[in-house]
Amino acid sequence: MLPATRSHKKRRAKSGQLVGIRKEGGVVWRFAVWKYGIIIFIKHLDKRPDDIIVSAYCYEGLNTLGKDLANVLDEATRTGAQLLLIGDFNSRIGCENVTTDEEDAITRKSEDEVLNFEGKKLLTFCDNNALKILNGYCRGDYTGKFSFIGALGASVIDYAIVKEDNPDIRLDVLARTESDHLPLVVMLDWSFVLQPNSVSISRVRWCWDKTVNAAFSRDLDRELQKFIVDDSVDLSTLVVGLNERIQSAAKTAGVKRSSTRKVDVHWFDRECKKEKRKVRRCLYKFRRSREEVYRLIYIAARKALRLLYYKKKKERNGDTWNKIRNSKNTTDFWRVVNSYRKGKDRKGQDIALDTWKQHFKILLNGTDSMSDDVNPHQEIDDLLFNSVDLLDREFDEQELNKAINKLKGIVLKTLNVIWRTQTCPREWRIGVIIPIYKAGEEADTNNYRGITLLNTLYKIMTTMMTARIQEWAEQEGIITENQAGFRKGYGTRDHLFTLNALINSRTRKRGGKQFACFIDFKAAFDKISRGRLFEKLWQMGVRGLMFAMLKSIYGRTVNTIMTGLGSSDIFWTTEGENWTKCNIGGAVMEKSKIFALKFADDIVTFAVDREGLTEMLLDLEQYTQKNSLVLNVQKSKIMIFRRGSRRVAAEHWSFGGQPIEVVNKYQYLGFWFSTKNAFRHHLTTTRGKAQKIVNASWSIIRRSGMQTMKHKLSLFQSLLLPVLMYGVKIWGNKRRKEIKIVNGKYMKMILGLNFNTPDYLWAMELGRTDLECVAMKRVFKYVLHILKIDEKRWPLICLKEMMNPNCNPKFIWWVDFEKMVNSVGSCELVAAMRQNQDENIVFWMEDALSTLIEQGLQRRWRRIDDSTFCPYYQRIKQDFLEAEYLRDLRISTINHEMWTRIRCGNEHKGEKMWLAERDQLCRLCRREVETLDHIFMRCPFLRTTREFSNKWRNWEVCLAGGVDVELLDLMFTFKFRCAAMCAGEW
Repeated sequence: MLPATRSHKKRRAKSGQLVGIRKEGGVVWRFAVWKYGIIIFIKHLDKRPDDIIVSAYCYEGLNTLGKDLANVLDEATRTGAQLLLIGDFNSRIGCENVTTDEEDAITRKSEDEVLNFEGKKLLTFCDNNALKILNGYCRGDYTGKFSFIGALGASVIDYAIVKEDNPDIRLDVLARTESDHLPLVVMLDWSFVLQPNSVSISRVRWCWDKTVNAAFSRDLDRELQKFIVDDSVDLSTLVVGLNERIQSAAKTAGVKRSSTRKVDVHWFDRECKKEKRKVRRCLYKFRRSREEVYRLIYIAARKALRLLYYKKKKERNGDTWNKIRNSKNTTDFWRVVNSYRKGKDRKGQDIALDTWKQHFKILLNGTDSMSDDVNPHQEIDDLLFNSVDLLDREFDEQELNKAINKLKGIVLKTLNVIWRTQTCPREWRIGVIIPIYKAGEEADTNNYRGITLLNTLYKIMTTMMTARIQEWAEQEGIITENQAGFRKGYGTRDHLFTLNALINSRTRKRGGKQFACFIDFKAAFDKISRGRLFEKLWQMGVRGLMFAMLKSIYGRTVNTIMTGLGSSDIFWTTEGENWTKCNIGGAVMEKSKIFALKFADDIVTFAVDREGLTEMLLDLEQYTQKNSLVLNVQKSKIMIFRRGSRRVAAEHWSFGGQPIEVVNKYQYLGFWFSTKNAFRHHLTTTRGKAQKIVNASWSIIRRSGMQTMKHKLSLFQSLLLPVLMYGVKIWGNKRRKEIKIVNGKYMKMILGLNFNTPDYLWAMELGRTDLECVAMKRVFKYVLHILKIDEKRWPLICLKEMMNPNCNPKFIWWVDFEKMVNSVGSCELVAAMRQNQDENIVFWMEDALSTLIEQGLQRRWRRIDDSTFCPYYQRIKQDFLEAEYLRDLRISTINHEMWTRIRCGNEHKGEKMWLAERDQLCRLCRREVETLDHIFMRCPFLRTTREFSNKWRNWEVCLAGGVDVELLDLMFTFKFRCAAMCAGEW
């Protein structure tokens, strides 16, 4: 408890805090008072991570509080501790949320809708540090209840904030009258359970064993010889019979069956059960006889049982951490971690099946029944039925191998029978919908998305059909350049680069504007009119067997919803296209006019003026009505990209009578664009996402005892680098401090260094280049990709327009590119690109990368020579390679970290210019400045320890080599005595 204080006797008391925690065994508590409240350190005696609870009363503003909290947050991240930040922040954030997760920003609610300046600071602070605000977000407080009720009104200014690693959370705002501030009750469960949770059996699977390969192949051939595939056989009988033959062969070959229940590999095995029964017998004997000898036997047996429990738990935990420690890539790491995480309750299991059925029936435009004699697409049957050879030929082995690596010829025959007869088996029409919770109120079915489980043979057939249609559409040039979704050789990077170029083309001129509308359709794939879809396919030229098979598959389907309560009644669906190019609006690039960019159903349209965008929206309204599409007006946004001008009051638009919001930033294909086309918001959000990954994985990495630097760095390559480098083709032409900060934090964590350690020290220890080099390499690689694609592709058209020497003013992206290239003395690269000299381009790109790496090394050496943080580092580090001791697997992680800290100047307080002179004195003798030279050679309190070895005289020579145990012992002794003196025990 922190009592309230009065700044004046006539003023009311303020800043009082009361923090209560439910006690539990197996923990050690430590309390401390800081400037803003109370800090509680909770150390668990088992393998669970430590907890840090910080209460705060923000009376000086978020800027001051954020700086003071930085050390606490960094320490929590470095040690893997879980963090709860709770208190009065005097900030109002309305219904806004942090942007590390797009869904979170949509679903948070609050009874206080006011967003003030301090609230924006709080959101930015949480973004940068990957923190999650619980109010209005989690169980118990989905509505964001008022936390302050005073004489002047009610508001939400008290918050509970946690790290972004998804603990099991509940927040309640209690109704109490003792204070204007209502108490917050938080229930958190960060536990990492070391036994998998069992789930109910839903179906039976076969557990494949390589030892039965030959037997299974032999038995399957025997079974398939009896299986007749013919057009005269009923298709349902054919499909069911094939499944029965495969299962019969597996059973005969000795393949074991397994349910979907996770195998509960618990430490309490048969040996433990056997010993426990023995202990119980000893207890029964003592209770019957009451003799001393049986009591002693019972005590001894119970002690032996406890030792056995300890041994089994240790073996079980050791096996778990070994699996994590030996993870070779991201997939292996998360597979092991998620298999041992505490299982979460499946959401929505208490919602009635009829409610689910009505929800998905409305979503999919379904009906309760479908008459056999009704054909909802009768108008298409009257069209001319021609054949397209490329689409209608029978499937061959090569196509089948593209869909699945290995299948028996009998499966191919079965699929071709279905193909020739153009009849979809009834088993293929059944879709089992599993509701998956997204975010928001758990009882609201709109907060779930449906995942449909389908027949495996059906998925194989449709995979081959999709590949064939794509090949045909590409050959015929049916798919236009503006659609990049699900196309080989296309990707999000192409559309992001093109969009950035279009924005640059207008905003490079003062007063220039680029209007863009980001379109979002409601249930874009679920509610497509299949009649209109078939009509469009026919107009595109799809005919013959392919067209008939598509009609058979999508003509009508039956669906059922499966939850923990069982399966719902079935319902039928018959619903479930592409905006044509028009001459309205558009943006010009060289001689091409670009009207829209599409990636699947993510669409953005362009116009150079307000009237053009208005006409495009009117045309879009007619198009949606004609094609039975519904625009999600709430999620569709308009952006006005501009430079040096303000938005005009008349710049507002509507769709179907509903206004479309004009926003200052929008996330398209995972990249945040802003009206000034600056990338600060995207990089800040990226920093928060990367920090979230660190929070989720670092405590597990530390507890697993992962020692090899190779594994830790490989996790960085696979976990963090893809997040940090997303969109680098757009922003990678400049140094970005936001990316550098996250990179430096992670590298210091794996080395065990303090967060104020200069970056040049950890970089030289690890022998790593700057992320700037990685960014430049990826930009160059993408430029080479663009130069090799077809001349009609938009990225190449945009790049050529940028490279045009007569282009004035220049594109911002190209200006940054030229500055980057010129800074490394490779101006010849620009000339080679303009002349399209492939060999020279590659040569000058490699030269630019080499020069950038060399510049980075020279910059580090200069900083090392001038270093006041670690002045002796220049004498112990003579090369730029990874330090040899980091590759020594015989050294423990603790010794590795201590040795690195000594080498990088983290273990002594002297020579730190930001500390006062008295704070730089030796913590033991208080006579001289605390330098390594003083600790190893002159401190009188370590005289006895130094007598055991003479290595301390040449401590710089020792630090330049591998880990020296005797030198470490001296430093550990110094640290222990400092801690003991601080505690008053020495």
